[in-house]
Amino acid sequence: MQENKLVRLNKFISNSGLCTRREADVYIKSRWITVNNQVVNTLGQKVKLKDIVKFRGKRIFPYPKKFILLNKPKGFECDKFYPKNIFSLISKSNIQGSLKCLSPLKNQYSGLVLITNQIINTIKKNSYLQIFHIKLDNDISKKDLNEIKSQNTYTHFSIKSIDHIKNDKLNEIGLEIFFANDFKKLEKLFKNKRCKITFLDRVSFSNFNKKDLPRGKWRELDKKEFKF
Repeated sequence: MQENKLVRLNKFISNSGLCTRREADVYIKSRWITVNNQVVNTLGQKVKLKDIVKFRGKRIFPYPKKFILLNKPKGFECDKFYPKNIFSLISKSNIQGSLKCLSPLKNQYSGLVLITNQIINTIKKNSYLQIFHIKLDNDISKKDLNEIKSQNTYTHFSIKSIDHIKNDKLNEIGLEIFFANDFKKLEKLFKNKRCKITFLDRVSFSNFNKKDLPRGKWRELDKKEFKF
């Protein structure tokens, strides 16, 4: 298997994008590198691609860190174990490493998702502002929307604003929310008002939006955009 392939440790480190091979040798001799939680200070050592290599306590990988922003269509899973999944949409990205979704959406929902080849936990903290376009099966009053916002003591999210998108469409709302991707909790908000979400589209995530990114298309983020 590719992950059992042996490579020189300094090459492993330089391939991560951290530094050059010569600089990697300096880091090794300085005892800043561990392999599987063991300090390594011998030059020329070989490691497997699957080994856990850390630089000053932070894990690095034998390929550059990459992030992809995808405008997910409805009907695609964010889990690669399903046959129809979002990773099939980015099969031509040529990004090394195992890909995973940081900001998953349910199958029936659409909008922006973040994909990476790094081992990072799914975003759980309410630290990223997201904007959703939502349609409900029933009209919802301004009073009910104000009540939802006034009860803003939720543990999985914090609502910044919620309102009708158009005055003549009382089942269509815009929602700005610091959100931890717990859609069951979000759906319950409207269920308590006798409404069910029939359409949800994430139009903005943190500093990212869908500008010039049609449904089903993706783009690779540059290093200046990495904030995760």
